[in-house]
Amino acid sequence: MKKYILSSLFVLLSTFTVNAQTTFYYQSGNIDILGSWNSAANNSGSAPTSFATASQTFNIQGTKNATMTASTTLALGTGSSIVVGDGTNAASLDIPTGSSITVGTVSVATLSTLKVESGVNQPFVVGTFSDNGTTSMSTLTFDGGTQ
Repeated sequence: MKKYILSSLFVLLSTFTVNAQTTFYYQSGNIDILGSWNSAANNSGSAPTSFATASQTFNIQGTKNATMTASTTLALGTGSSIVVGDGTNAASLDIPTGSSITVGTVSVATLSTLKVESGVNQPFVVGTFSDNGTTSMSTLTFDGGTQ
């Protein structure tokens, strides 16, 4: 009977796969370089092993101004997102001309900026675009025009 219960428990546990969402914080450099990110905001953790892993969140927080290498493609995994800002400090993300970024959602917090330059192929959805009731609106720029 014990063997049957243990065997059943093993089968039950091995059938379920949990995809834990992993959060990474921008440190410095271009966002399309794995070493620019860390699992700890204070840079005491580790860099992601791949951008293509599903359900990752990439945070650009503090007063950091991030960009990606010109004319590159950054493809994030299914269900992944980029969050620009923390709602307290002004952060920014600049996607330069000739670049391509594939991500499920880009959220922009209060005081923060997402700049999408002309010629960018952007298959992403702007998720949260928040002003949180303040007079300092977040800024979204397409081809030099603010939305």
